Formats: sequence, C-alpha cells, structure tokens
Amino acid sequence: MAYFVRFLIRLKEALRKNASHDISGADIKYKKAEMDASLTPRSILQQEITEILSKQFNDAKIKQKNSHHWGNIGSKVEQAALKCEGIITLKYKESLPDYFDRVLPELGVLAESYRRYTSDEDGYALGTVREVENALISCSKSIKKFKG
Repeated sequence: MAYFVRFLIRLKEALRKNASHDISGADIKYKKAEMDASLTPRSILQQEITEILSKQFNDAKIKQKNSHHWGNIGSKVEQAALKCEGIITLKYKESLPDYFDRVLPELGVLAESYRRYTSDEDGYALGTVREVENALISCSKSIKKFKG
C-alpha cells in the first residue's frame, strides 16, 4: 500500500510539473496489473505487443495509400513490421525474462541487417524495427520495476 501511495505522489508531482516522461504509460499499466489480480504482467505485455504492431501496420497502410508521396516506403515498413511480428510474438508458457532475453537480441540483429541493407536507404524499415525495440525495452523496464 505504501508503494501505491508513493506512486500516486510521483504521478501527482509529474502531472503538476507537466513532466509526463517521469512516469511512462507502460509503468501505469503494470502498476494497474499489480492492483488488479485479473491483469498480469504477461497479459499487459501481450496488449503492448498488439499496440506496438498495430501502430506499425497502420503507419505502413497510410504510407501505402499515399504511395504517390511515399513511393514504396509503406511496403518496406510493412515488411519490417511483419518480421518484427515473427520475432516478438509471445510464445506459450515463455517466461517474461526468457521472452526479453530472446526477443531483444533478435530485434538487434534484424535492425543491424536493415542498417546494412542498401535498399532501405531512407531508413524507414530500420526505424520501424527500432521503434518496436524501444517500446519493448520500455516494457521490460516497467516489468522489472513493478514485478515482485
């Protein structure tokens, strides 16, 4: 209970300072999971994965619809998002530490391959992978912070 009070005080101070970066949305979601037994860090992570991928696929779709401006960037973003989806899908009975130990290095390898890929000269595919990677790093930190 004391931790929850400290959390609310931090939240109130952050809102007063208009410093939303002090407490991330992922932190708030994982804190809710601690207070609501029906939510688990795993279920919240699954929601985060869905949101991350949805954002990337929506971005690709918008770019594809506006191909007169974006060229084939939408297809590159979509392909990168599909590769990320294959990596970040949470496997049945996979522990969260094992998940992050598997996923983060694989995303790093994928990002490096796009960095070296000459057909991604604008870097949108690499940017897609890095956005996914950064979102999962944030989730990982939130889980570690509120777990236990």
